[in-house]
Amino acid sequence: MKESFYCRPGPWCLWLVWILFAGAAIPALSAENSSVSLRDHQARLARPLSLEAAIEEALSNNPALRTARARVDERRGQRRHAGRLVPSNPRLEVARLNRDGPVEDTDDLDLRISQELWIGGQGGLAQASADARLQAAQAALQYLEMAVAARTRQA
Repeated sequence: MKESFYCRPGPWCLWLVWILFAGAAIPALSAENSSVSLRDHQARLARPLSLEAAIEEALSNNPALRTARARVDERRGQRRHAGRLVPSNPRLEVARLNRDGPVEDTDDLDLRISQELWIGGQGGLAQASADARLQAAQAALQYLEMAVAARTRQA
C-alpha cells in the first residue's frame, strides 16, 4: 500500500494571505464608498466646477481608467515574477510504502524534492516579455488618460 502527500507552499499561502488582507480591507472599502447626505450633494452641485477640477474628477472616477490602472499593476506583478531566479516554488513529495516480507514487515519512506530551473536564456526572455507587456499597458493607460481629459475639455 502506497500513501502519497504533496505539499506546494505557494497556492495555499496566497489564499491565506488574501483572506487575511481581504478581511482587513472590507471596512476600509465600505468607508470609502459611504453615502453622502442630500445637503452635501446639493451644496457640491451648487458650486461651479473649474476645468481642472472637472478633469481631475473625470480621471479619478472613470471605470475604463480604473481597469487600465489595474492592468498596469498586474503587469508589474508579472514582471516581478519573471525576474525571479527560478520560475516556480520547490515541490516536496513524501511517500510511504508498506512491504510485507516473509520474516518481517518493513516500511519504506520516499522523500523527493524537485525544483524547476530556467534553461538557455528563458529567464531573460521572460523578463524582456514582461517588460514589453508592462510598457504596452502603461502606454494604453496614458492614452486613455489623455482621451478622457480631452473629452472632458470638449464637454
